[in-house]
Order: sequence, then C-alpha cells, then structure tokens
Amino acid sequence: MADFARVLLDRYRVALRGAISPRMLSQIAGRTVKNLHDAMVEQGHASSIYERIVDGRVGAAETSIKLDLETKRSGVILYRSVGGDSLAAAAALALREAERMSPRLSGAYSRAWIAIVDGVVWEQDVTRIPPSAEQVVVANYAPYARRLEQEFGVKGGHFTSRTRRRIKGGHPQYIVTLTVADLVRTRFQGLNVRRRFISMPAFARGKFRAPYIRQRSPRGPILYPAVVIERRTMVRN
Repeated sequence: MADFARVLLDRYRVALRGAISPRMLSQIAGRTVKNLHDAMVEQGHASSIYERIVDGRVGAAETSIKLDLETKRSGVILYRSVGGDSLAAAAALALREAERMSPRLSGAYSRAWIAIVDGVVWEQDVTRIPPSAEQVVVANYAPYARRLEQEFGVKGGHFTSRTRRRIKGGHPQYIVTLTVADLVRTRFQGLNVRRRFISMPAFARGKFRAPYIRQRSPRGPILYPAVVIERRTMVRN
C-alpha cells in the first residue's frame, strides 16, 4: 500500500500539474488506498483488526497523506495487523511452517500437509479461502503422522506433547503441529488456534490414502495431529 502514492505521482505528475491541488491529490490517493485495503480485508487476505499509520501518525485518515507533485515526494500509509484474524493468512502461515519444519527423507511427508476448510479438503490455494469460512484445519495425512509426533524421534525415542520433554532420546522438533499452533496463535491473536487430533476426511494423493485403517488392536481409523484454526467474532477498526 505504501508504494501506491509513488506510482500515482510517477504516472500522473505531468498531467495533473496545475490541474489539481495537493489536497485534492491526497484525497484521491487516500480513498484509493483505503478501497484497496478494504477489498483485501473483505476477501480474507488482510486482517480486519489493524492499526492505521499515515505519515507516521497513528489513526490518521488515509486522505491526510502528504503528496507533492513537484518533488515527487510520496507519503506512507501503513496498515499494521494487531492480533490478526484472517483465516486465509493464518492457514498459509501454518502450511508453510509445517512444510518447512517437517523431517525430510524422500520429501513425501513434507508434501502431505493439507488444509481442511469447514470439514472439506481444500484443493485450491489457501489464500483463496473465503471470509465466510469458520474453521481451517492444517494436518498431515501420512499414515505415520501421529506416530511420528507422539512416539518417535530419530532413534525411536518419544516425548510428551504437553511438556515437550525428551523421553528415551526423543526429539521435540518432531512435534510439528504443536510448534506451528504456538506460532500461529502468537501471530493471529484474533483467532482461536489449538493443536488437536482429528478424524481425517477421505482423501488420497501420491503414495498416501486417508484415513488409514488400523488392522491391529485397537482397530479402526487413526486420528491425525492437526492445527485447528477457528474464527472469532470479527472486529473492524
């Protein structure tokens, strides 16, 4: 958003010189930036809980931005998220970090992270998750996801998910969903974020198929560790 005023000046400086006052130019630029930001919020690509800073002044109106056609000086409009509540942005962060933190051998595990939106596996880019969505679940559908997080480290050790203490040589970095949930909760305080074990909807891609059905006792479909992100009541500034 901060660069828009500079683009406006570069494109229209000659045409507008003498034909429009600096105040009117500020009004046009400010309203345009505000409309662009409102559209991003409406589409779920930006948080609706934010702090607006115009030329260093907190809470100032967008239309108060200072522009100068002669010197091509452009002001700055900054929207700073405060305890963000964008489900799409939170899901994008969760997926990116889960993939980055995943242990890698063949790469199959790191590629098996998916988003489940209101109970349905989301096949599109997560940035297109609609603002009307109420819940996004980020989970790995590999059949050994739970075992990897709950029981095994590099040498077969395991650890407790709540305290993250090593037991029998386990490695806490394998608890990807717990770490990611903590990160997303910190960044998006306007959302409810927690780590849970979920029933996976039917899904297949690559070498894995979900849900995995355990053939030995206890029989039945396994539960999968997941980051559950849910919407709170939206608040606009």
